[in-house]
Amino acid sequence: MNFDRIPLPWRARKALAWLAVNRNALSVLARAFFRPPKYRILISSAFFGGVGGVEKLLKTLIESMPDALFHVHAREVRTAGFVPRTRNFLLNWLPRRGSPLDLYVYFAGGGRPPYLGDDFAFRASIIDTCGADIRDIEEKFDWVAIQTGNASRYSGREDKWVLAFPSMRLTFPAAREPVDLPPRYFVTVFNPYSDKLKGGDAVFRAADHAAVPIVWCYSDKSGLKFDGLTDHPNVIQLKNLSQEALYYVYEHALAYISFSHSEGLGWSIAEAFYSGLPIISREVGFVTYIKDQPGVFVYRDEAELFDRVSRPDFEPPRYDYDYLGRNTFEQVFVRIIADASRGTT
Repeated sequence: MNFDRIPLPWRARKALAWLAVNRNALSVLARAFFRPPKYRILISSAFFGGVGGVEKLLKTLIESMPDALFHVHAREVRTAGFVPRTRNFLLNWLPRRGSPLDLYVYFAGGGRPPYLGDDFAFRASIIDTCGADIRDIEEKFDWVAIQTGNASRYSGREDKWVLAFPSMRLTFPAAREPVDLPPRYFVTVFNPYSDKLKGGDAVFRAADHAAVPIVWCYSDKSGLKFDGLTDHPNVIQLKNLSQEALYYVYEHALAYISFSHSEGLGWSIAEAFYSGLPIISREVGFVTYIKDQPGVFVYRDEAELFDRVSRPDFEPPRYDYDYLGRNTFEQVFVRIIADASRGTT
C-alpha cells in the first residue's frame, strides 16, 4: 500500500511507511541469525523508495547483493516506486554500535543524508557522487564511486575514483503497457526542474527541426509540478507513466535524445542504451564510456543536435555491454571489501 498519499500528519505517514517497508524485518533478522550474511553494509541515502535516480541506485545495489545484510538509513521514505524486493535489508534500523561492518556506502544525491562514519567502524567506505559536488566531504571516505569521465566536476580526489555502475537491468519491469503513439518518434525522459542542467529549454527548439515528433516523458510524483510548460505541435508530453508504459515508449522509439548538460550517470540514457535505442547526447554521464560505440551520436552544440534530429535515418546500434558489466556495484564493492580485509587498500 502506498502510504505517501494518505491524508495523515507527516509523522504518522512516516511511521506507517517504516512499518510497511520493515514488515519482513523478523524474517531478515532470523535469516541473519541462522545464516550469517557474507557482508554487512551500512547505507546513507536521502531517499528510499520513489522514482528518482538515487532510489534506483539503492534498489540495484541491495538486489544485486542478496548474500549481504544492508542497514539503510534514509531521511525520506516512500513505499512505492523503486523499493528493493529482496529480504536482505532493514530500513532506519541501525546496527548496534561496535557491530562488525564491512562497508559504508554514502549516496550524495538529492540532498545530503546524515554522515554516520563516525558512529561505526568499517573495513572500507565509499561515497557515490550521484552528480553532486562532494569536495567538502570526500576526505571522509576511502573511495569515490563515479560513473562519468567528467567526475572532476564533482570530486577533486582522482586518486580515490573507482568506476562503479549499477546493475541497470534490475530496474526494468517484466511487463509492458501499450501507449498510443505516432508511428515514428524520438523519446526523451527527464524532469524539467532545471533548464541549465537538464536542457529543458532546448526541447522545443529541437522540435522545430525534428523530422518526427519528440515524446517527452516526465514525472511530478516527487512533488515537482510542471503545469506551466509550453505546448508545441511537434512535442508530445506524457506525464507520470508507469514503468511498464515507459519502457513500451522506449522500445518503440526511433532514437533517444538527451538534452542534458551534466549527468552523474544519466539513468534515462542508460535505460535507452540497454533498450537498444540509438542515442543522441552530449558527452555527459556514462556516455563518456560508450561514445565510440555504433549507435551513439555525440553532439557538441545545438546546431549539431538540430541537424541530427532533422535526419531520421539510424543504423541499428551494435552495443557492447561487457565493460559496464565488469564494473557493477556488486563486483567493485566486493573487491574493495576483499582488498581492505587483506590490507591492500
